[in-house]
Amino acid sequence: MMKKRYFALIALLAFALAACEDKPVPTPEPDPDPEPEKHVLVAPSNLQVEVSDGITAVLTWENESTDYDGVEIQKAGPNGKYKMLGNIAAGVFSYTDSEFTENGRYSFRMCSFKGNTYTDYSSVDFTIDGIPEPKPEVRIDKIETASNMIVVRYTITDDYGGSVENGIEWGDGESFTFWKKLRENGTGLGVIINPDGPVTLRAFARSVSDGAIGYSEPQTVSPAPEPEPYNVTYTDITPSDVPSEIKVYKATTTVTGHTVNVWYAIADISTGNVELRTLCPPSNKKTSVWAKSQVGTPYVFTNGGYFYSGQSLSYVMDKGQQKAENDSYLSRTKSYYASRGIFGVTSTGAASVCWRYGGNVGGGPYFYDTPIPQIDGADVLRPSATFPSPAINPGYYNAIGGGPVLVKDGKTRINYYAVDESQSDADKKYLSNFELFYTDIFNKTQVQPRTAIGRTADGKIVLMVVDGRNKGGSYGVVLSDLARLMTGVGCVDVLNLDGGGSSVMCAGQNLTVLNIPSDSSGERAVFSMVGFAKPE
Repeated sequence: MMKKRYFALIALLAFALAACEDKPVPTPEPDPDPEPEKHVLVAPSNLQVEVSDGITAVLTWENESTDYDGVEIQKAGPNGKYKMLGNIAAGVFSYTDSEFTENGRYSFRMCSFKGNTYTDYSSVDFTIDGIPEPKPEVRIDKIETASNMIVVRYTITDDYGGSVENGIEWGDGESFTFWKKLRENGTGLGVIINPDGPVTLRAFARSVSDGAIGYSEPQTVSPAPEPEPYNVTYTDITPSDVPSEIKVYKATTTVTGHTVNVWYAIADISTGNVELRTLCPPSNKKTSVWAKSQVGTPYVFTNGGYFYSGQSLSYVMDKGQQKAENDSYLSRTKSYYASRGIFGVTSTGAASVCWRYGGNVGGGPYFYDTPIPQIDGADVLRPSATFPSPAINPGYYNAIGGGPVLVKDGKTRINYYAVDESQSDADKKYLSNFELFYTDIFNKTQVQPRTAIGRTADGKIVLMVVDGRNKGGSYGVVLSDLARLMTGVGCVDVLNLDGGGSSVMCAGQNLTVLNIPSDSSGERAVFSMVGFAKPE
């Protein structure tokens, strides 16, 4: 009985399973009215700003909006007021901004938008600190070079809204041992005197109100090479009644296309058989006459320094006694303290050139190794025991004043760079005319008779006269040509003396006039003279 029931249960289960396998699984019916999907518009999140070089800001963000047209970006500066920067399309997540005008605290703020619908703003703060502070602006326009000078012309293109100091800087730091600044209508001019090889320079403009300073681009500049000496063939015309330590020469040569007659005498005073004498008569006298009356045995004499209205304007010292002083206060565009050239020898015969300020301002008078760098039209510079250079004591026993110094220590000191090239030749003011001579002496068009005194490298003394104004067919020379004639006979120091009708050379114990003075009456009476004589 139990077996029958067991098999009947198995059969029933088998029938049920078979029925399940044959019946398909029912598919759910779709919802006849589904709810629409929701689109999200939210403000940008995770705003971050990275600032590079202190001046460029890169803004990044995230955006979880599911449907938006873009984002709007605004910026606020240190004043806190926002202004629109623009709209950024959806899907872009960075923005770069470098439009900053001042250092300080800034903010970006952003919102997402869809059509006319906008979210709230998200914001982020950041700091800009790399913008240069406002400062004057200056540029170099032109650089000119001579062997002893670099001339820099510059323009102040932005004066920072007020007064600015300006000039040229070179060397280590701001070195203004010798410099000039001329400021007119935004233009400036700087002069570097006696550069020792190449210099790196730049123009500067400094605000007077707050000291903000602007510079031009630096430039490295070398001075021009020394002018070539004039190598002239001379004829020995030494008088028979002068000692062997003295030689006298003459040449007729061509200088800058014109014929000139040149005389020079050279003396070795180291033997003790010849001395340099400087004379200053109480009233104007002819060199050939006064020197014979004052010197026991004269050998060669020329005229000396400048004079006017019955007195010498140039320094004279004879045998340790000062006879006259340099003119040291001159009226030009302004009234200037002037230093003018001196040539002298010590009691042992050591010769040199220097400059002397003969007044008492600043504790003067002083001798200097450099001139006071006065330029007509510029500010007045005041001499002192340390300016333009430390005062020196050259120890002169005999000395004669004149000017300008043409050569010192082998370097030519004369050139013709004018302050304003638009001026007429008669009105030009020259940058190297520190001794403030009138243009009838210091001008590139002034071809005149000339007199000069100099020293050779081995210590000999040279006196030179060049005739001019077509006397004897001699045209005359400008000062730069006189310098080259003197360096051509070996001079390393040269001082120009009074020229024109004063120029005269007398030689032999009778002091015979060798040249043809340009005055119509012949030899001019002067107030100082210099020459070689037998020691007394």
